[in-house]
Amino acid sequence: MRRFTDPAHQAVADLTAFYARLDRAHAGFSCPARAACCQLSRTGREPYLWAIEWLLLSRRIGERGGRIPEARRDGGCRFLDSAGRRCTVYDVRPFGCRTFGCELAIGQTRALRETVRGFTRELTALAEAFDPADEGPRPLSRFFGEAGRPGKARP
Repeated sequence: MRRFTDPAHQAVADLTAFYARLDRAHAGFSCPARAACCQLSRTGREPYLWAIEWLLLSRRIGERGGRIPEARRDGGCRFLDSAGRRCTVYDVRPFGCRTFGCELAIGQTRALRETVRGFTRELTALAEAFDPADEGPRPLSRFFGEAGRPGKARP
C-alpha cells in the first residue's frame, strides 16, 4: 500500500482500504435497499463514528461544496437522498452503517457477526493510531454538532 507523508491523507487511505476489505467480507450479504436502518428517529439508533470516519465523511462533504445536509423532517439520516431511500455517501459510509444487522437482509450469519468483531478491533486500532486522544466512537449527530456553525463541515 502507498504511504503518504500527511497523516490525515494516510489515515483516509488506510480507512478506505479497511472499508474495502470489510465490504469483501460482506460479499454474500444482501441489503434490500429500503433505507429502513437509516430512519434514525424511527429505529431509535444512529451510527457511532470514530474521528477518522468523520474525517472521511467531511472530506466528501467538502468535495460537495462544504455544506452539511440539513436535518430531515422525517428523522432519517441527513445523508439520505431527497426521497429518503438512498444513501448519498454510500461508498464512504461509516462502519456502523456497513455492519448494521438488518432483519430484512439476506446472508447474515453467525460467522459474519464473529468476523465483524475482528473488524471492530481493527477499526479501533486505526482510529487510535490516527488520534490517540480520540474519546472513542460518538453518535453521528454529535459530529454534526461539533462541525461548527450550521450548514458547514470542518474537513
